[in-house]
Amino acid sequence: AMFEVRSVKTRDELQLCFITATVADACFHVMKQACQPGVKESEVWADMCRTAFPLGAEQVGGILTSGGRTNPYYHLMGSDKILGPGGLVISEFVMKVMGDYSCVGRTFLVGDKQATTEQKRLHREAYDNMYKAMNAVKAGVTTAKVAESFPQDTFETFSLNTGHGLGQPVNEAPV
Repeated sequence: AMFEVRSVKTRDELQLCFITATVADACFHVMKQACQPGVKESEVWADMCRTAFPLGAEQVGGILTSGGRTNPYYHLMGSDKILGPGGLVISEFVMKVMGDYSCVGRTFLVGDKQATTEQKRLHREAYDNMYKAMNAVKAGVTTAKVAESFPQDTFETFSLNTGHGLGQPVNEAPV
């Protein structure tokens, strides 16, 4: 019963979601700046954590990985792997602020190089799929209906969950 009740957020809970998302945005701003050739994944992760805690994070987790470990991505919070120019770095930053969780993912290109044609194509495909699913989310629409918007030919390999609710547990309803 509590799982269902918690899926409807109060005004205060929505404000807390906004605060938590703002802290996550600050962490990803730092990540974007830190993704330079010669920097280790673990250094980028440490920079994100050094940003999160002074802004109110009580706990952090998630992943940060690069290169050939981005799809499917390995659940590492940064390794000693050194970033190379033009490579991709992905992070899913899970953070608890004032008892409430965020779970935000971002991908950045390392350094000042331009994205390749293939990277642009893959980004466009992911972007289009994300917005197709987001546009399907409406009051009263089931998550099963939203899932119909996912790419059906790759559903079994669709990386992780495309979306889930947030709140006091990290994977709160709706899922």
